[in-house]
Amino acid sequence: MGHLRNTLSNSLKTFLVTRFGKNFIVKTTMFGDRKFNCANGVELFRTVKYGGEHKSLGAFLFLLKEDDVVWDIGASVGLFTVYSAGLVKTVVSFEPDPEIYNRLTSNIQLNNFTNVVTNQLGVGDKDTQMNLNTNGVDGNSPSLMDLKRHTGSISIDVKSVDSLIKGGLPVPTVIKIDIEGAEGLAIKGSLNLLKSPEKPRLLFVEIHPQFLDVNGPDEIIGVLKENGYKILNTQNRDKEYHLIAVI
Repeated sequence: MGHLRNTLSNSLKTFLVTRFGKNFIVKTTMFGDRKFNCANGVELFRTVKYGGEHKSLGAFLFLLKEDDVVWDIGASVGLFTVYSAGLVKTVVSFEPDPEIYNRLTSNIQLNNFTNVVTNQLGVGDKDTQMNLNTNGVDGNSPSLMDLKRHTGSISIDVKSVDSLIKGGLPVPTVIKIDIEGAEGLAIKGSLNLLKSPEKPRLLFVEIHPQFLDVNGPDEIIGVLKENGYKILNTQNRDKEYHLIAVI
């Protein structure tokens, strides 16, 4: 039975997952072979369909180097983490939702990567506790912001990038941020790093203008430019866009 589950086609697995909620291991191949656990349509979208972000993921992976230390802030089930782990020295991943975090760690183990450090934390502008709005692993992406699209919330630990580095995590050379409207908070909590000689060479930020308040897109871009970054490219996806900043 186990062998049969592993040899079924992705299309059949997709049907069984979406119709009956069965858990299967599915393979993605666009940027190299990776495997992911999927038990619902949301997980299938985030993996087999690359979260609708295959162009952005491809651009991100193209810019990575073998000696990079990648911080994946808002790792979700691990799409960026698992693909990056096969290309770089170290990946440090952050996912605060406990259900999604468990899926993240299982997907890392499924692909036999040992160069990933996982953290069940939110990332913001300071060390505190905040409410994370979430519907779990089969719902909309969680957020520290009240987006009016979640039915549940949990209290989580939140730390700033600067605090995490001070606490001993490896200094990132690349940072990816996708945290559903809280990206301005994460940038604000990274100012010491961004002003230092050790600043990351590449930032990849998914910006959600419709969710932002005081930390709007122009403010985020302005902070990056003030600290020596050039905006290399932006790629739109629906109402969001991916910003690539390099020094």
